[in-house]
Amino acid sequence: MRRDIVIVGAGIVGSALAYHLARLGVTNITVIERGALFGTSGSTGHAPGVVFRVHSSSRLMTEMAKYSVELYRSLIDDLGSCFLPVGGLEVATSPERLGFLYRKADLASSSGLEATVLTPIECTELFPLIDPRPLYGGLFVPGDGLAKAVRAATVMGRAAEQAGVEFRDRTSIREVLIDRGTVSGVRLSDGTTIETRLLVCCNGIWAQELGDVLGLRLPLVPLQHPFVWTTPLSLLSSETSEARLPVVRHQDRSLYFRQVGKQLGIGSYRHEPVRADTRSLPTDAIVDFDPALFRHSWVDAVTLIPALTEAQIERGINGAFVFTPDGMPLIGPLEKPRGFWIVNGLWITHAAGGAKAAAEWIVEGVPSWDLRECDPRRFEQYGLSRSFIDVRSFQAYREVYDIVHPLQPPAAPRQLRTSPFYLRQQDAGAVFLEAAGWERPQWFESNRFLLKELEIPRRHSWAAQFWSPIVGAEHLQAREAGCIYDLSPLVRVEVVGRDATALLQRLSARDVDVPVGRMIYALFLTPRGTVLSDVTIARVSADRYLIGGNAVRDVQWIRDHGRDMQVLVHDMSGQFCCLGLWGPRISELLHGIGAEIPPLPYFGVGSGFIADVPVLLLRLSFIGEYGYEVLTTPDYGLRLWDLLSSAGRALGIVPIGRGAFEGLRLEKGFRLYGRDVWAEHDPFSAGLEHGVELDKPDFVGRDAVCRIRESPPTRRLVCLEIEDPETVLIGGEPVFSESGTRVGFSTSGAFGHSVGKSLAFAWLAASEADPGTTVRVRQFRHEVSARVLGEPAFDPTHDRMRAPRQVRR
Repeated sequence: MRRDIVIVGAGIVGSALAYHLARLGVTNITVIERGALFGTSGSTGHAPGVVFRVHSSSRLMTEMAKYSVELYRSLIDDLGSCFLPVGGLEVATSPERLGFLYRKADLASSSGLEATVLTPIECTELFPLIDPRPLYGGLFVPGDGLAKAVRAATVMGRAAEQAGVEFRDRTSIREVLIDRGTVSGVRLSDGTTIETRLLVCCNGIWAQELGDVLGLRLPLVPLQHPFVWTTPLSLLSSETSEARLPVVRHQDRSLYFRQVGKQLGIGSYRHEPVRADTRSLPTDAIVDFDPALFRHSWVDAVTLIPALTEAQIERGINGAFVFTPDGMPLIGPLEKPRGFWIVNGLWITHAAGGAKAAAEWIVEGVPSWDLRECDPRRFEQYGLSRSFIDVRSFQAYREVYDIVHPLQPPAAPRQLRTSPFYLRQQDAGAVFLEAAGWERPQWFESNRFLLKELEIPRRHSWAAQFWSPIVGAEHLQAREAGCIYDLSPLVRVEVVGRDATALLQRLSARDVDVPVGRMIYALFLTPRGTVLSDVTIARVSADRYLIGGNAVRDVQWIRDHGRDMQVLVHDMSGQFCCLGLWGPRISELLHGIGAEIPPLPYFGVGSGFIADVPVLLLRLSFIGEYGYEVLTTPDYGLRLWDLLSSAGRALGIVPIGRGAFEGLRLEKGFRLYGRDVWAEHDPFSAGLEHGVELDKPDFVGRDAVCRIRESPPTRRLVCLEIEDPETVLIGGEPVFSESGTRVGFSTSGAFGHSVGKSLAFAWLAASEADPGTTVRVRQFRHEVSARVLGEPAFDPTHDRMRAPRQVRR
């Protein structure tokens, strides 16, 4: 027997994946389920079905939830729609939570959802059982509600069956057959062997069992989650429907509530995480209820809903479901073996959307949403230890309802990935944040002396968190004298071999066949003509290139396309350390310490020495100042830092952190991939057309991007000047026209200290994107005026980064 695809798990995710694959014309599929069909086993069977669509940190997750709700509402069985749109109410019992609900209202508006911040009395009008006295307010999102997960899985599964998909219940995988590193088939518990080249893991809490068969560790943990049903309440005695009241979140106490006819259902995250042992777990994924996990939660529930004083817990469960180290799902292929995919860690809220995206990726080669946040390869090797997975996943469970700032670093583990400069950065008072396991300085307390002669505009609201006025001082000093910036965490890829040029010509939207010693800035495009990544490509020798990328998926993209070519693709991330040396006095610095470096043109590449340290130099700048990226191996790192920082100090050249970098790059109009641009955007609307050469004969996405070029953009990424200098955007704020129509959203913001303006990038409707257009931006409850700027705001001729300047002394 041969199948195009074998899916493991027929819960809501597996059924939704089969359903969407069938809609795309792929039906030669077998879905196997360890329990009964459909969705009655595993987490789907016991899921409370509570759906709040607005995600507090991920626009992607909000979009997945929006799609899922639309689909569930359209799925009809004998009982009606598989979704009850009762609305979602989140209540605040602290000023901090109320402020966060204003932030979520902004995020909702940015994603096109209606959301209203309510007074305490308005909250009780929607949910009369709530006591308004502890409340500061609430957020109501109409259209949220209750998903009927088992029914939805059944409807989707039956539709897939009717299209030709085979479902097998009470079956599991005993062996995965591998041929030369690629999945070739599976052997089932009933003795059947199915030949297939694509195996998709959708079996939720049991995913690691399949990982064990393959010898893989998957970055997820099954955890127990308590949920209870109360005895009937007198205030609900006249109810005849399952649910009329909105679903409620009381996140200050890690609780949520839903109506179940005359009763309430209550779930709680207010306890230390408890692992679910899948070896002894029954197929319904339910562990015996542990009252100790719910003791404090019941007291909190009664405080919010006094009617519960007359009630008791009628019954409870500890339902098992999956958490990942960053709280995001796993959707996509694993690096090894080829042909093994995972779609897991999705709540009911996002299940249909995640399955849709996975089906598009499998069939069309690219999903319509950018799944970089969900790609299972994002954790790299550092994120696959048992200790890392447990510590971060447990923390994700604890923080599921916490107020978490976008820049807030995880508490543990820390100091996991450090550059060789780390100890010196510590000595300089670096304040570290974290990204992809790397410790990254945000600013240096050693630069506080710079504030003596400066007045740095203060910030208010969330933009003042994880910030210091030292950030502004570092920004100005980089422009005035120069800076040293640690670029070691950047993704570096070496492509070497006879077909290196041919491979990169296939992927790059610009010609890579440049002379040795030159480099280019270019885009990698998806087959749809959207921006997969923006990269620098340096030709180090005739058959060797060094690429500066954005994420580990860039490495995999190159490897996937070079698999049948005479080429080697090496992930060099962490094998180089790198410093950005930028500013008007950098040439003076290098001359003063006897650097032996060749004269390099802008975007030139060359080898040399800085004193006695061998280095590779790239003549480019991320902040718009003259200078270099200086690469060496980590064993020379401390020596390189000591040489540059010691000699630089006398010239006013200082180390700077990520905070200053953000303002410097915004002033120059430099987009940051993943923040301002992602794979849903085309180069022209994103302002990245300089990364594409349409006269280049062939590259991935060329036909599509040529078609895109023929049509005027409907939206554009622009730079905004915020009228109030103390308002610094953090991304996700909604933008409105002067008439009050929502026209876009911000992506990132910083104060441009060199131009004296608060700046931000924002995606706007093309009709509002011309320079000089005035718009309104809402941050929390406040609206401010903003103006579209011509770009870049600083040094529009780019003269400063192309040649060194004379510095007045």
